[in-house]
Amino acid sequence: MSRPHLPPSSRGLGYYSLSAASTNLVKNVTDTGSWNAFFAEGTGGATKFQDDTASHLTGYSAATYGPARGVLGLADEGGALSVTAYLDNFTGYAGWGIQGYAGYYTDTGSLTLDAYHNHFALQADKTGSSPEVAAIQGLVGYGATSSEPNTLTGTFIRSTGTVASPDLAISVITYYGTESVTSNHNSIKVTH
Repeated sequence: MSRPHLPPSSRGLGYYSLSAASTNLVKNVTDTGSWNAFFAEGTGGATKFQDDTASHLTGYSAATYGPARGVLGLADEGGALSVTAYLDNFTGYAGWGIQGYAGYYTDTGSLTLDAYHNHFALQADKTGSSPEVAAIQGLVGYGATSSEPNTLTGTFIRSTGTVASPDLAISVITYYGTESVTSNHNSIKVTH
């Protein structure tokens, strides 16, 4: 049986969930050509991306604002959001594999970002993006101008693969707020 494919949209989004009322499971889906393949935003029910593939995504086109993202979690409505990436594959594009924001500019949020057993084969982002591109990245209070109640928690375990320099394997950056992230037994190599 073939995996379902999401068609690229004019906005560059594959799967998108805004403040889900219940738990979502997105499983065995392949997205190619989008800017954000799998995107959960706001607050509400947990979203789990399992056995999904983000392949040959596009970034920096007329419809996008930066490098591509495989999984993006954005807690930006003053409440809590939980995003899990499990057994997913990220391949053939320049950009983030998994990225999460706990708060974004003036919008606060609490994000739980868990990444287990994912695989990366990502190309280099040579655009000088800020923050730097990484296979797995968590950001706390990005764009905030004062102390905000943003919180990032998460576990990054047993992911493998490669990212091309100058990109990073795993990155957690705190601007305003607090973070508690555990990262163990990952084998993501930066190639030159």
